[in-house]
Amino acid sequence: MTSSEPPQTKEWLIELLTDEEPFRHPDFAQRSATNWMRALRTEIEQQHGHDMATQGSACAAHFFGLSRRTDIPSRRAIYAPLFASIVYGMALVSLAETAAVDAWMCPGAVIQWYYAIYNGMRSILASMQGPVPDTHRGVANAMKGAIQKMLPHPLNMYAEWVKNEEFRPELPDYPQMSLQGGSPSPLVQAFDGTRDQSQRMILSYVGGSATWYADARKRDMLKGEFKKRGWTNFRTNAAREYRDEQFKNLQCNFLHVAIRYRGKANYRDPIYFAYGSDTLSSSNKFIGDLAFVARFVAICAIEVARRRLGPATADQFASDMMAHFDGWTRFQTAQL
Repeated sequence: MTSSEPPQTKEWLIELLTDEEPFRHPDFAQRSATNWMRALRTEIEQQHGHDMATQGSACAAHFFGLSRRTDIPSRRAIYAPLFASIVYGMALVSLAETAAVDAWMCPGAVIQWYYAIYNGMRSILASMQGPVPDTHRGVANAMKGAIQKMLPHPLNMYAEWVKNEEFRPELPDYPQMSLQGGSPSPLVQAFDGTRDQSQRMILSYVGGSATWYADARKRDMLKGEFKKRGWTNFRTNAAREYRDEQFKNLQCNFLHVAIRYRGKANYRDPIYFAYGSDTLSSSNKFIGDLAFVARFVAICAIEVARRRLGPATADQFASDMMAHFDGWTRFQTAQL
């Protein structure tokens, strides 16, 4: 804009997006992203404690029943991604300790959060069963079933297919909790700090993610098998039966949700965090929540490795961190 041009008052970029894609809702996008992370933090804090020492004790008790492996697993496959998880988490801790975080730092922080989560889950998977898939989606799919179920609340969240295009989100530790059909998404509400609300927010996000994955699967069907069979929609019984067969094993767990969360931050959400009148005003709080959740996942991975490989290897790792990783003490003691 040159000095001779009048100042632009309309949020042109937002209008551009909403004119071409009317389903976009900037206020919902930002609020759902921050509320889901605040809900995760709330559930972790209330269930497992606030500081790393308390959470470590809680995770040690939770994973106490895990048996030690009788084979000789690859320690590199366990501890290399575990260290990566800690490094990405420590980057968030450092950012959270900054006096004032600019809103445009938030999308990149979500990417760091995702890699803290992804590497923590890779470490857990390697501790539990050996070879880890090479792709992000492959790791998420491998977490289904027994491994997903043994994770502590709320990381054991999932949504599974029920019928037609309906998916049921679950928090296994709180099976009585459910979403009220037809009511507005709790993710758009102001966060009141109650566990009832935080659990409903988590259920809403994992349920919405399951629907997002199902829609992607439907698009693949229409371009693939449906085209071969001459089907153009899901109106016939045969088409619906085929869809249901494809949906039968479709399940969305915490890592699936994290993958979607990263994708939104990477490709869609920068404008909702850092642009216009609705710029995120509580960036430090959001970064602190990201760091808090990331650190908890690393703690889980540390405790799973301790149970599966034995305390000697775990103590060796901790000693090595103390000697050779400058961020280790801060990672353990940071007040988030």
